[in-house]
Amino acid sequence: MKTWNPARGCTKKSAGCLHCYAEQFANRFWKDGFTPQLNSAPFTTILSKKKYPAGVAVFVMSGADFWHTAFDQYRQEWMSLIRQRPDLRFMIPTKRPENALATTPELPDNLEINVTMENQAMANERIPYLLKIKAKRKAIIVEPMLEAVDLSAILSTGQIGSITAGGESGFSSRPCHLEWIEALYEQCVKYNVNYTCKQCGGNFYDHQGRVKAKNHGDMWNVIRHYDKTLFVATELSFIGVTGDKIRENPDDRQDTLFREAK
Repeated sequence: MKTWNPARGCTKKSAGCLHCYAEQFANRFWKDGFTPQLNSAPFTTILSKKKYPAGVAVFVMSGADFWHTAFDQYRQEWMSLIRQRPDLRFMIPTKRPENALATTPELPDNLEINVTMENQAMANERIPYLLKIKAKRKAIIVEPMLEAVDLSAILSTGQIGSITAGGESGFSSRPCHLEWIEALYEQCVKYNVNYTCKQCGGNFYDHQGRVKAKNHGDMWNVIRHYDKTLFVATELSFIGVTGDKIRENPDDRQDTLFREAK
């Protein structure tokens, strides 16, 4: 998985942004903090086949939201560059599908839009915009997962290629419950949608109560007895699920992060 970051910075959009890892990183290492701004590298670095060889997956804007209104004047140029690299697979997460619909209502086939949400309210608000966007590849990220989320209605449309879920990490992480993760998994099984739970988070509850662990590595040992369809087995092994079929990719994260459209 490669990254392409023509810009950085964002502003809080909803409850999921409260403990934003990118904001914490920016405030620690960047002079201008998390203010939306362009990065110094030319946009056209994405055209370099040496840096971005054909066939790789590219995660766009690891420290920003591609569809933040602060970047409206640059987005058409970015989209033009994406179209010039049909040999790459672009993954773009966003909490602003309404702006995606308003400014780029039709997306190229080599781009997967991932709309993120943390609770049912944000799912209800953002999903209608996602459904209206013309795109071959659509996905949903439920992270940080702050409550049970019912996505049955959108999964039944057949428009969604994958669901990724995860609890919140960090010292101030909010609770994530096993039953929420299981319920979302069952929805994906019902509608034959790829499912991955990326992490349980730092404040995880199973059916017996809060799971105690000394550190992140120990947490994986604690949850190893759970159904492997629900969790990443180790930090280096990603598990994707299509119905009841498990795919394990110890050395290939990009397969989990970018799903081929059905």
